[in-house]
Amino acid sequence: MEAPPELRAEAERHLSLLDELDDSEEAGEWAGEAYDTVKGLVAKAVEEDPALRVQERRTKFYSSLQRATKVFEELTLDEVLEEEVFEDDMLQRLEALQEAIGSCISALRRASAAS
Repeated sequence: MEAPPELRAEAERHLSLLDELDDSEEAGEWAGEAYDTVKGLVAKAVEEDPALRVQERRTKFYSSLQRATKVFEELTLDEVLEEEVFEDDMLQRLEALQEAIGSCISALRRASAAS
């Protein structure tokens, strides 16, 4: 995501302060403060720009989808079945997940058809 010029300038100003520290000053505290300031500026920029809000929400959703996919792919169903680790609760959770995924797919299809 491309940051607006004023946000970049403010971020650079805060980060340049780290370069000006002498050996007796604690860089960690300044870095934390710079990070918090830049994070706040980014949040404000996103909040004020509808296109950035949409892009941020899309990015967050896709990131969550990637994490969920990776976690599901890491499930070793063969081991569960072979070692009789299976419990009814597992099936119920998978069924609930399947319903949630189905609802999500339906909503995305409706949104896609509407646009």
